[in-house]
Amino acid sequence: MASPLLRPETVHAALERQAALREQGFVCPYQASFLTVAREPEYIHATLQSFLESDPAAALLLPVTLAVGGTDAAYVAPYEEMGLARVRPMTPSEAEEMNTRPVPEGKRVHTRFNTNYHRALTVDVDPRNGLLVFEDDISYTRDWFRKFLELVARNAALQGDGFLFSFYSPHALGDSPEVGAIPTEMFYGTQGVYFPPAMRYDCALHLLWRGVNEYHNPADLILRNFCWANQKPILLSRNSLVQHEGMRTTGLSPDPESCHRSPTFVP
Repeated sequence: MASPLLRPETVHAALERQAALREQGFVCPYQASFLTVAREPEYIHATLQSFLESDPAAALLLPVTLAVGGTDAAYVAPYEEMGLARVRPMTPSEAEEMNTRPVPEGKRVHTRFNTNYHRALTVDVDPRNGLLVFEDDISYTRDWFRKFLELVARNAALQGDGFLFSFYSPHALGDSPEVGAIPTEMFYGTQGVYFPPAMRYDCALHLLWRGVNEYHNPADLILRNFCWANQKPILLSRNSLVQHEGMRTTGLSPDPESCHRSPTFVP
């Protein structure tokens, strides 16, 4: 049954490609996780539509993991039924712990985000795979996954473990090469981040210490500080591979109507 939340032709094509790849015995060394939460509007549906429709190669990443930041997962349940996703809501005890853990005044929403980001980094992850973590309110440039794979193939800086790659470019790189490291202190935004296997483990542990068990900073600043302290570069592509579409935020921004957007994104 086609989901009413995605165009039927998109779903059909993605599942056909997924089946063909399985028959060929292809094993993708990457996984994709989305952190999402039940809210209005439900951005996740347009995000998944763009994820699949902008690049047929994204079928290599199916099924994706949907890390739901609460116990209500009804809004994304059809995706698991169809084989597009593994839906992972919080258990009632996990949600209660998240909502009652002592946090600094005004930082409850940040702690919830950090908790679910940690879940996206750890739930259903094969430790041998690189992990792509996306927020649920983005759109993708055309052929975004193929462009990422080409960047990896052409750039030695993307062929190891000691870096993070941001699909979202908050700053223009100017005349820099197609992939460049930005000054770590300029990094913000977790709209899309690639974690090589070793970095995923270390970042997840640091986020647990500094953002979940005790709140110190939001997730993007925790990742930034970890990379700065350990001299790990944060790499961007010249043109952003994703765009932030969340015109209404989850409360992470001081301005509830604000929406930071990449200046280098081309649909």
